[in-house]
Amino acid sequence: MFGNLDDGKYPKKTIGELFDVGSSKRVFEKDWTTSGIPFYRAREIVKLAEDGFVDNELFITEKMYQEYSQKYGVPKAGDIMVTGVGTLGICYIVKDTDRFYYKDGNTLCFHNLGRVNSRFVLESYKMPMVMDQISMNANCTTVGTYTIEKARNTKIIYPPITLQNEFVHFVNQADKSGYFN
Repeated sequence: MFGNLDDGKYPKKTIGELFDVGSSKRVFEKDWTTSGIPFYRAREIVKLAEDGFVDNELFITEKMYQEYSQKYGVPKAGDIMVTGVGTLGICYIVKDTDRFYYKDGNTLCFHNLGRVNSRFVLESYKMPMVMDQISMNANCTTVGTYTIEKARNTKIIYPPITLQNEFVHFVNQADKSGYFN
């Protein structure tokens, strides 16, 4: 329906041009608790991306969450969480109802600056053009990583926002999971 978006018709932009890419403030294992605000590692982000929920076992205190939220920020609706270790490049779009903190280095946060449709980017991360960039730059010595710098330099196709929205509408109609609807 949309043809080959990588046919040279549309410009490419780097993720760093479209998002403020970062990670979290370090939370040490000694700060983990058994209740409170969910604390997600890459494996929980993968589970969220696949199932839309996670039975979490790690938490931080409300006090720590509030402190980190004020000093360093937390994921907001429309931001994209991206795995940086393990299974690289798995994306989860933060919802209005989400309230969590995440492990530094394991997970990146693409803070949405309003320049692109987050779902369009999520779908772009499933395409060979993006996955090949992640694989080629993963430095697979022992454990491959997708770092902030690598993420900032990742290129995606950047059609006009109207076409992005049309594409997302089509994908939402085809997605039978109900996860995005």
